Amino acid sequence: MIQLNERVYERVKAEYYEQISRIIRSKYESLSSDEQNVLNPFTNDKMKNMFLIDDEIDSSFFEELILSKISLEKLSNKYFINYLKSAYLTTFKGFKVDVYLVRLGKKTDSRNRYKIRKEIVEIYNNNWISSIIDKHEQYYLNAENFKELINEIENNLDKVNLWLSKFIDYKFLDAKLRHKIISSTGISVCPYCNRQYISKYEVEGSEKTTADLDHFYPKKKFQLFSLSIYNFIPACQICNQRFKKTKINNLLYPFEEGFNDYARFFRDFTRLESNYLTLIGLDEHYDLNISLPTDIGKRVKIQNNIEVFKIKELYENNKRDVNLLINRKYIYSDEYISMLQEKFGFLENVSIDEFLYGYDFGDDDNLDRPLSKLIHDIYGN
Repeated sequence: MIQLNERVYERVKAEYYEQISRIIRSKYESLSSDEQNVLNPFTNDKMKNMFLIDDEIDSSFFEELILSKISLEKLSNKYFINYLKSAYLTTFKGFKVDVYLVRLGKKTDSRNRYKIRKEIVEIYNNNWISSIIDKHEQYYLNAENFKELINEIENNLDKVNLWLSKFIDYKFLDAKLRHKIISSTGISVCPYCNRQYISKYEVEGSEKTTADLDHFYPKKKFQLFSLSIYNFIPACQICNQRFKKTKINNLLYPFEEGFNDYARFFRDFTRLESNYLTLIGLDEHYDLNISLPTDIGKRVKIQNNIEVFKIKELYENNKRDVNLLINRKYIYSDEYISMLQEKFGFLENVSIDEFLYGYDFGDDDNLDRPLSKLIHDIYGN
C-alpha cells in the first residue's frame, strides 16, 4: 500500500554490506572443489561464473546483489536478470488465466487465454529458459501444458537454489543485525496494511522489534536474493505470516510502487439505507471502497494487493475513525480554526491539521501513523 523510500536503509547499508559480503565470501571459499564447479542445469556452464572474473570473486557482484533494488530495470548483471526472470515465471505455476482476464475486462475465450499465456512467457523469456520454452511449443494451449513448462523450469531452478543456499542464505543473518535493520528504517507502521504499528524495545540491552522482516521475493524461490537488503520489507506479522506468505505474483513491490494517488479510499453511499446522517458521519450505512486507476497494469497489481492483504475487509472495522474525521470536519469551521490560532499563538508554528486531527495532511509521508492513507484520502474527499 505505502511506497517505501530506498533511503530507509541508508543508516545501516554500510554495516550490512560489510558483514554480509564477508559471510558470503567465506561460505563460498569453504566449498569443496567439486561444489564450486557445479554446472548450471539451464546452460551447462559453471554456476560460479555468475560472480567470478578470472576465478576471482567480482566485488561488483556483492554490491549489486546486496545493495540493489530487485527489479529488471535496476539490475545490470546478466546472470541476476536471467535468474530473476526464470524465478518469477515459476510463480505463475497456479496461474488462473480466466480470473486475470476478468480483471483486464476481457472475454474469457481461448483466443485471449492463448494471448495472455504467450505474453507472460515472452516477458520472462531469457537465455536460461529459451530452450525449455522451445521444447514446450504448445504451452499456451491449455493450463496443463502451461504448468508442464513451469514445472521443468522450476525443477532446474531448485537445483540452482540448492547450490546457492550453501553460501547465500537468510539463516546466516543473525537476529541482532536483523532487528537493527528494522529499527534503523524509522518505519513505524506496516507498509502493506498501514494499520499495525511497528515498535522497538530493549531486552537486556539488545534492541528488539515487533515486526517481521518479510522477503518480498520469497527466499525459498528466490534464493539468490535472500540476503539482498531491498528484498526486506519490515511488516506486521499478520500481513507477513497470515496474508502474504510467499505470494508475489502481480503485487506492488514497495520500493518501487504504492497506492499513492492511483488508489484512494472513499465512502460509497450506494446502500439503500444511506441518508443525510450517513453523509455527515452519524451512522455507518455506507461501504469503504477504493478507487482504481485506469492503467491496466497498475489496476491489476492494486487489486491483488487489496485481496491478498484483505484491505477492504479489515478497513470496514475503521468506520468509526472515518466518522470521527467527518464529524470534526463539520465542527472545525474556518471561523473556529481562526479563533484557535488567535487564542493560542503556538499554533502558528505547528500544523493546524495535526493539532485538530492528529495528521498533517500537507505531509506526503504516510509511514508514521496507522490509517494515515485512509484518513488522508477521506479528508481530501
